[in-house]
Amino acid sequence: LARHPGVQRLVVLGDFLHAAEAHAPALLRALAAWREDHAALELVLVRGNHDRHAGDPPAWLGARIVDEPWSQGPFACCHHPQHRAGRWVLAGHLHPTAVLYGGGRDALRMPCFLAEPGLLVLPAFGEFTGGHAVPAAPGRQRFAVGAGRVWALP
Repeated sequence: LARHPGVQRLVVLGDFLHAAEAHAPALLRALAAWREDHAALELVLVRGNHDRHAGDPPAWLGARIVDEPWSQGPFACCHHPQHRAGRWVLAGHLHPTAVLYGGGRDALRMPCFLAEPGLLVLPAFGEFTGGHAVPAAPGRQRFAVGAGRVWALP
C-alpha cells in the first residue's frame, strides 16, 4: 500500500519490534532496504507495550516516535484500544480475529477489523501475531480479512 500514489505517511500502532532480540543484523538489513525503497514516506511509530522492552528502532530509520494518543485530524492513534472524547480511536494491540467455522483445532480463524462506536481496532498479519478471538456483540461490527478481500460479518 505504501507504493500507491499519494501515500505520504505510514503510522504503526505500536509493537514495531517485539523484543530487544529483534535488533538482529538480518532484520536491521531488511529494514534498511525497506526504508531505502520508501525514503520519502513519513514513518510514525506509536509506542506499544512491547516497544518498551524492545527499545526504539535505530535513528537511521528516520521514524517519528510518539506516545499514545497521537492526534491526527479526527483520529487518536493509539496502541491500546480505548475511548477518547471527541475522537475516533484507531488502535492495535488486540490482534482481533473472527472464528468463522467450527471450533477447537478445526476452527477457521481470520484476522478482522473490530469496530465499535468511536473505536476501530485494526487486524494484525503475520506468522507471530497470534490473535484474540472477538465474538459478535451488540454495537460491534467485525470485518474479516483474507485472500485480498474484506467481508462484513453478522
